[in-house]
Amino acid sequence: MHAIIRAALVVLLLVVATLESAHAAEVRAWLDRESMQLGETVALNIEASGTGAGAPDFSVLKNDFEVMDPSSSSSVNIVNGQATSKQLWGVSLQPRRAGRLTIPALAVAGATTQPLTLVVAAAPAAASGNEEILVELAADPVAPYVQQQVSLTVRI
Repeated sequence: MHAIIRAALVVLLLVVATLESAHAAEVRAWLDRESMQLGETVALNIEASGTGAGAPDFSVLKNDFEVMDPSSSSSVNIVNGQATSKQLWGVSLQPRRAGRLTIPALAVAGATTQPLTLVVAAAPAAASGNEEILVELAADPVAPYVQQQVSLTVRI
């Protein structure tokens, strides 16, 4: 009888451990682009799925970036009685220097993101003000009918 109770307890513990690991937060981070010029901004997004996710600590980025416009959102989906939740944090980053910059792994809800690499090129030389500007316009279709949608492309 004791062996059956012990076996049942072992199975119960395995089920609880499996359920807890299924609810552990999954975290990912991404940039809206991998290269840019100095003076531009890039968006860093961090998504955590699971429960109990606290906001990531962006202070580790302040040496290489100016951290601006923090935002967050959360969602809960219930499908066939199964609830899933996601939290999303976003910040705009403006690099302080040119070069290959690394966004370190950030801790969120007991998990960490992968480090990200951003290539920042030096800003182009400023124009002297005497340069000409070439503007090209292209319409598609060239001969539209009345109230037809026209796509206009402007190139500077």
